[in-house]
Amino acid sequence: MDPTRRLARISVRPPACQEPDRTSRTSSAELARPARRVAGESVWAATSSESRPGGELDDRSKESRDPSGPTKQRGGRRVAELVVGDFVADRYRIVRALAHGGMARVYFAEDVRLERPVVVKYGVGVEAPYLRREARVLANLDDVLIPPVFDVGDVGAEGAFLVMPWIPADNLRDVIATTGPWSALDAAELGLALARAVAHVHARGIVHCDLKPSNVLVRDDPARRIALVDFGVADNVEPPITRLARTGKILGTPCFLPPENLRGGVPTQRTDVYGLGACLYYALSGVPPVEPREQLAELLVAVMEGRVVPLRARRPGMPAELAELVHRALSPDPDARFADAIELAEALRKVHHRLRLTHGSGIVASR
Repeated sequence: MDPTRRLARISVRPPACQEPDRTSRTSSAELARPARRVAGESVWAATSSESRPGGELDDRSKESRDPSGPTKQRGGRRVAELVVGDFVADRYRIVRALAHGGMARVYFAEDVRLERPVVVKYGVGVEAPYLRREARVLANLDDVLIPPVFDVGDVGAEGAFLVMPWIPADNLRDVIATTGPWSALDAAELGLALARAVAHVHARGIVHCDLKPSNVLVRDDPARRIALVDFGVADNVEPPITRLARTGKILGTPCFLPPENLRGGVPTQRTDVYGLGACLYYALSGVPPVEPREQLAELLVAVMEGRVVPLRARRPGMPAELAELVHRALSPDPDARFADAIELAEALRKVHHRLRLTHGSGIVASR
């Protein structure tokens, strides 16, 4: 039976492929805000939280909330989210919420021991194993474009936290929303940097499995240096369609997932090649390779059939060789793609060289 038939009644709104995690900027005044320790609690506060429109956490008490909401067990109670002033491991003071993704909640925090800003990712229940996995993956990577892990720990039997460096940056999705699609040269330089980072990941025997614009940070500097983040589903061997049938959730964002993974295939390096192509497509067009659909089943079918609108139909002036490279990376047939990130990088380097001769230097530094 076609697995998408079982999904006919599952619907998502078109923004479903526009990932929900948004990065918030943080001021020095927030770092100076008085800390709050909860009496008798050495790790986590006893309240949950909601995001305010401005990005800060609402620190209203748990008693004012719906008691049936998702929570984390501790001392007979469970807490799903953190609030401003809460401490993690008696060291990391929560300053504000940054994102609420599918596998973790992300917070800007202060490392009070070393007096530095950090990012704390927190997950509970089924989310916790993905944070532990991410910590193990990051511990085996060593690349300037991949932020390292600073700390990791468990909270009781169900929770986990991961601490990483704070990077003043916006993700590629938000940058494109502000600037509009990038030039061919700038996108090629972005692709080169990203492909080199992914090649390092592959050299360590790891597959990222979730390459998409919201997982590429563009640093707040003139060179627009990048950082590759979110390794929570790296090397996940459970096919997305299998997990969807079992849990009702897909690992990754369907608009950026390769077709073979939705058919039940195990992720390979060509999975990340597709993701690289998807990021390039987004940087050049401002939209995902496969347009969002109202019905999830319709979207999955479109992905599996490779219904990608030609780049040159969206941008008629696009250099043909760059468009061809992107579409080869996005081929629905894995064997027709580049074999790995290194092969894609070599092809992109040649295109980049010719673009520089034609258009001059770009603005995205590869290192």
